[in-house]
Amino acid sequence: MNLFITDKVLNKTLKLPMQKYDDSSIYNDVNIAITRSTQNCMGLLDSITEILYYGVEIISFIVILIYFDWKIIILSVFGALPALYVSIKANKHWFIKLNTRIEKLRHIDYLKELLIKNEYIKETKLYNMGNKILKYIDNCFESFISQDKKARKRISIKRTVAQFFDEMITLLIKAWILLLCLSQHQPVGSIVLYLNSQENLKSSLMAFLNELARIQDNVLYLQVLKRVDEVEVICEEAGKQKISSIESIEFRNVSFSYPGQTVMAIKNVSLMFERGKTYSVVGLNGAGKTTLLKLILGLYTPVTGEILLNGLKLDEINMENYYLHIGAIFQDFIKYPFTIEGNVLSDLDNTQDKDIDLALQCAGLKELIKKLPKGIKTKLMREWSGGIELSQGQWQKIAIARCFNRNADLMILDEPFSAIDIESENCIVKNIKQYFQGGINIFITHHFSSISMADEVIVIDNGRVIEQGTHSQLIENKGKYFELYSEQLNTLKNIG
Repeated sequence: MNLFITDKVLNKTLKLPMQKYDDSSIYNDVNIAITRSTQNCMGLLDSITEILYYGVEIISFIVILIYFDWKIIILSVFGALPALYVSIKANKHWFIKLNTRIEKLRHIDYLKELLIKNEYIKETKLYNMGNKILKYIDNCFESFISQDKKARKRISIKRTVAQFFDEMITLLIKAWILLLCLSQHQPVGSIVLYLNSQENLKSSLMAFLNELARIQDNVLYLQVLKRVDEVEVICEEAGKQKISSIESIEFRNVSFSYPGQTVMAIKNVSLMFERGKTYSVVGLNGAGKTTLLKLILGLYTPVTGEILLNGLKLDEINMENYYLHIGAIFQDFIKYPFTIEGNVLSDLDNTQDKDIDLALQCAGLKELIKKLPKGIKTKLMREWSGGIELSQGQWQKIAIARCFNRNADLMILDEPFSAIDIESENCIVKNIKQYFQGGINIFITHHFSSISMADEVIVIDNGRVIEQGTHSQLIENKGKYFELYSEQLNTLKNIG
């Protein structure tokens, strides 16, 4: 059951478009579905089994009591209903409470991870953030406990009233049985039979209704699993066109704003990226550079305008096939808890992953790997058994190798050298010129030593393309690019 639900939820998340990940409610539902659904499914199955068991018991005692007086059965059911009502209301209360807290609970789990993950410990110790995080977590839980005390008190009072009502009804029924038996001159054995049957009917009935309440509780949580399953995913990949290569990518008057925001991140952009050329996209932080890459990757759809791939609209292209022709390194690249080989190979069964040695060499990792006893089979991350820790720059080279390993038609490098020394950067740039000049290479970087290798430089400011041309042309224009270049040059001189 755990395997089935985990596969179901995670397969669903793999199909979700990027826009869905901007909605915190999706994260909340997925979290509940992953953490609660298995136990609730098993609880549902257990409750159904128990209901069948208690149902047989109830029928048996009803058969005995119906010969005596059917009204006893009605009164017994009536006496148990208030307790069922209180249980159903309590289940709904705790379910709503969890839904309102789930985002804060996710936040707490994330903060806990910061306190125990190897790569974060040095900073949390340095700035004494551990105490701040711990205080925040304690305050959250104290708030939860305070709210829950009040709720549990109310529910306990209601349960006590319901149980008192049930006991009074039971007392009335027993008195009634005793009086009727005496008036009918029933033998002592019959009196004991009817009293025991009513007592057992009550016990079985309460157990039966408790299992009904458990079913209702489990169904409430399984509705979240249903919500995740019903999240709309437009999956029309089968009917879309596949490509054999990427020859060109064109932006025609493209504007885009992120979901829930009115400010345009990209404004009326028209660009052409052609095979065999290297492009550098330049601009200040927040100018729209990374957003441009997300649009190229089809992670978002433009609000206005269109993006063409080989002259075809990007939304008409089979994205799974499209991604086979792309290699990328992002500034927020992932550190996978695998071996070096497992980190570089995007898919161990992917026939496109032909020459990992070339990728490692071009990323400047061969010397490091030679020093490791298990070579590319070395497990990464110290928190796992047998794992080693790499520097941020070495991790970035791993991500670069992952990009190179695709040997793709389109290579996207978003701040690929932010943690790498200048000597390594120059070496990697030379390798790109030597081995990866056949496709479209798009750089986003603040390092002008890398920018100068580009055939064309695109300058973005506040979501608009304000300059475009070669490095020398833009220097001659003395515009925004010249200003940024001069500032960096002066900074380097002052450091020198």
